[in-house]
Amino acid sequence: MNFVKKAVLNNCRLENFPFTKELAMESFLLENEEVLDFQDENFPAPEYMECECHLSKGRKRSNGRLDIVANYNNETLAVIELKLKSINDVAESQLKDYLESLSSENLQKLNEKVHLPLENKKIIGILAAEDVSLDVKTKLIDDYKVTNSLLDKNSVEIPVFGIELRRFKNGTDTFVFTDIFRPQKLSRDYTKYIWNGKKYAKNRLVLEIVRDFVLKNPKIKFNDLQAKFNRGLQGSFGVVNYLSDAKANDEKRWFCNLKDVLVVEGADVVVCNQWNKDNVQKFIKRAQELDDDYMSIKKVE
Repeated sequence: MNFVKKAVLNNCRLENFPFTKELAMESFLLENEEVLDFQDENFPAPEYMECECHLSKGRKRSNGRLDIVANYNNETLAVIELKLKSINDVAESQLKDYLESLSSENLQKLNEKVHLPLENKKIIGILAAEDVSLDVKTKLIDDYKVTNSLLDKNSVEIPVFGIELRRFKNGTDTFVFTDIFRPQKLSRDYTKYIWNGKKYAKNRLVLEIVRDFVLKNPKIKFNDLQAKFNRGLQGSFGVVNYLSDAKANDEKRWFCNLKDVLVVEGADVVVCNQWNKDNVQKFIKRAQELDDDYMSIKKVE
């Protein structure tokens, strides 16, 4: 299990400011999706979230209502169970019931709600509350998984994450401290790539390839660059964007530092930094189709 604690203080005197209603916690998470960033390249802040999802036969003995479903990295569906005060064995059993009872038909409906491919079968469960009981923490420490026998002829193992949310205030400012529990097996992929004699992380490799391609094609138009490295290679965000658009929408998902900005048709252009082991392979394959110079890219563990 990986345990991550995040806190930022600067001589602030904080007052306890707990959520008083589960609906308020739900609304807060929908408006502040970065709180659900699990500090892992495969599980950054969700890209899409939907709340109050009703499912026919969503539980073993009844219909179900999921608090929140989310799209992580355009490849994983998260089923999120919220509790106002504490996640105990009862709440854990409720999420377990949802995950065990998830049928292919209902999974497709949820995938569609959060813009995932209908055939997606990558799923995680998330337990979120102000406090997670010791018994549940112990399960999470042991890399807790729920087995679903309905989605495939081979059982699907669904890992469960945990997050404690504690809210405080200082005047008009609000602070949320999070304790995160995630399975060790799903922790960060540190694979690097060597190209032109230098070693790069996945997202930096993409940046350098696009930079090199632009330098080799100085007259390329932005629309043509987007067509060469189409949106589907990355997923939801695309590969390249105008700097102005990135800053206006979701700057943290793009390489916006001055040294990383490219110039295309006289305009500032940025490259997406959201890459994982799957979509980076799509990008590399496409780059190699465009230029044989990229055939020398090698992966190093």
